[in-house]
Amino acid sequence: MNDARDADGAIVLLAQQHGSPLWVRIRDAGGGQGALVELTGAVVEHADSAVKAVKPTS
Repeated sequence: MNDARDADGAIVLLAQQHGSPLWVRIRDAGGGQGALVELTGAVVEHADSAVKAVKPTS
């Protein structure tokens, strides 16, 4: 894993293990509202098993 700061001052992380790299960029959201996290290169292989389908009520 590698980390650095970009020209805007955001923290940029690079992680790679047995596959494609994952870039994570963390920057201040401004106004004291927390942080924004950007993921690049993430691969989702299957649907989230924690999400259950909801039947419409009628």
